[in-house]
Formats: sequence, C-alpha cells, structure tokens
Amino acid sequence: MKAKKLSLVAMIGATVWIAVLTILKSCKIIDITIKDIVESAAAMVAIWCPTYVSLWLDKIKLIRFGDNGDVEKC
Repeated sequence: MKAKKLSLVAMIGATVWIAVLTILKSCKIIDITIKDIVESAAAMVAIWCPTYVSLWLDKIKLIRFGDNGDVEKC
C-alpha cells in the first residue's frame, strides 16, 4: 500500500473510530472518556500517517525558510 493511501486510510479509520466510540458512549454501552477516545485516535493517526506529517513539515519549512530551502542562513 502506498504511503499516501495508507495515510488516508488511517485518517478515515480514526474518524470512524471516534464516531463509533462516541455513539457507544452516548448509549452508555461503554464507560470511557472522550479524552481517551480522541487520544487513541490520535495515536492511530500518528503511527499510520507518515505522508501527511511529512507534507506538513515540508510546508512549514517552506514558509519558514523560503523556496530555496537553505536552512543554514538563518
């Protein structure tokens, strides 16, 4: 599976994870905090989402250091 597709699947999976567990919590089927639900989804995305994190870091570098990417001149 390509990294970009894997990252997309991770984000969709985490979204479904949050939705399902929140519904189960509201129906009082499970006893878990919303904080735990969101943190577990964030961990899933952090582990399985390398592509988008890399793209975000590249964009931050581009904004911070300009188009030439010369980090040493700062």
